[in-house]
Amino acid sequence: FLRDVGGVILAATILMWALLFFPQTNLNEIKNEVGEDSQIAVVDIDQKQLENSYAGRLGKAIEPLLEPLGFDWQIGIGIVASFLAREVFVSTMAVIYGLESYNDESSSTLQRAFKNHVTPLMGLSILVFFALSLQCLSTVVVTKKETGSYFWPLVQFSYMTIFAWSFSFITFQMG
Repeated sequence: FLRDVGGVILAATILMWALLFFPQTNLNEIKNEVGEDSQIAVVDIDQKQLENSYAGRLGKAIEPLLEPLGFDWQIGIGIVASFLAREVFVSTMAVIYGLESYNDESSSTLQRAFKNHVTPLMGLSILVFFALSLQCLSTVVVTKKETGSYFWPLVQFSYMTIFAWSFSFITFQMG
């Protein structure tokens, strides 16, 4: 497993870090915008950097589709990343929460940060989504290989994503 998937997970984590880090925001503009209060300014700068990154822009773009499930744009980034491999969700969340918190004792670990950010109902909605959605990109590749067509992988990805979204929606809205 480590030999076969470990490299993919490492590469996906590095890719997500780059998408969360670039492009660099002009820090002088942000400092002027948020003020010179040192600790608050650092947290705000990190949050602005995250929001303005390529991944942040993608997360903001898909947020309207995810809000009915109880997810925000940060969880959306993790979901998109998880289509490469499920394990990448955790490393992506670690990068996101590492970027948005600075020396904040209440979120010194990923577990605490996630606990502060995600309600139990959101967590259940995430679990339902992950249980029912397509596992990862390698599943699509294998389906394409075995069927010799792009039609079935697209159908598979589409219906499983719609199915997962629908049941996650029901879970969150009924909860």
